[in-house]
Amino acid sequence: AKPEAISAGKRVISEALERRNEDLEISDDGTPGIRPYKLFSKTDKLVSIIIPFRDEAAVLRTCYETLSKTMNYQNVEWILINNGSSDIETLVLMDKLSSIKNIKIVTDDRIFNWSLLNNNGASHAKGEVFLFLNNDLESKKFNWLRPLLAHVFRKNVGAVGGRLLYPDGTIQHAGVRMGLGGYLDHDFKWMPGNEPGYFAISQVLRNVSAVTGACMATRRELFEKTGGFEENLSVAFNDVDYCFKLRQEGYRIVYEPECELVHHESKSRGRSNDVKDFDLFYGKWKTLIDASDPYYNKNLDRAHYWWAI
Repeated sequence: AKPEAISAGKRVISEALERRNEDLEISDDGTPGIRPYKLFSKTDKLVSIIIPFRDEAAVLRTCYETLSKTMNYQNVEWILINNGSSDIETLVLMDKLSSIKNIKIVTDDRIFNWSLLNNNGASHAKGEVFLFLNNDLESKKFNWLRPLLAHVFRKNVGAVGGRLLYPDGTIQHAGVRMGLGGYLDHDFKWMPGNEPGYFAISQVLRNVSAVTGACMATRRELFEKTGGFEENLSVAFNDVDYCFKLRQEGYRIVYEPECELVHHESKSRGRSNDVKDFDLFYGKWKTLIDASDPYYNKNLDRAHYWWAI
């Protein structure tokens, strides 16, 4: 696009944000031809970062150190939920982290239940925004947090998720789509992260049916209003269930690719195919899951991860 066209586009968006009284700033350092503008939050409200963990000291250390150095945001508190750690290295790290002013370590030794642990963490949080993260995340890009905050305070948005890559650079999460893999799964999974894909959808800000709880921001008021995460879903589908509850209340779920993190998926927990969780989740949301995803073109192949005819 010509410079004058880019400038005109930026002016139109800026004026629209002003009319809507959106507390956002617009940057023109986006991706030419895909997303020429980026939106950043101007807020300085307290964000509570909630992370459950068990042992794997090196993983937790990498998560905290890389994310804190690259977030470009000062007003945060870290709520780290220790779920039965016993390794000496982890105990030493916990002692070190607990001496940092904005870190609170909450001990919860109950049998692992992702929903319960995060709900417990939220009960200790003081922020207006809850940011739920896995302990096996790593940041390699600067300014990953502000793009999430650009949307989480918008009145009609319920939750915002980021773009997660596997360590080899392929996509792990770019939104959750209904009908994928038979029921639901992550869009563009295993696609090389440097490929734009179908109409560059993996690199575009957009509405989605749900986002993963490995990186999910939501307002405190909405979390409390909807009752938080369903504790009967102890391992799986609790994040999607939360997104569905928000959608049921009329809120949108947003995928923001400018928040890009590396996800060493389930590093400290392994994988789970929890049949009980699925049966409960599917029984509750069968109609929504079986219907066509409202954010996916019905003329495309429902079984294709990378959006294809």
